[in-house]
Amino acid sequence: MYKNLNTVQAKHTNVLNIPHYFEVGEEVWLFSPVLSTKVPKSFTEFWTGPYTVTKAISPVIVHIEHANNPKKKGYVHVSRLKKKF
Repeated sequence: MYKNLNTVQAKHTNVLNIPHYFEVGEEVWLFSPVLSTKVPKSFTEFWTGPYTVTKAISPVIVHIEHANNPKKKGYVHVSRLKKKF
């Protein structure tokens, strides 16, 4: 049992086994679910952008910057991003 436990722990602590979802310089869309009382939900666009990935803090946290407005930037979890096609 201890041998299996050590194997599993080693697997999860190895940073190289964690997949990287986005590369630096890649353009992405940001999901920001902000609703307005003036616009119906069916006409609201939840995906904003495009943003550019400027730095990968960890495999799941990236720093993004808006392509047209460099003042709009921040750290985001990759679950809120999708690739721009």
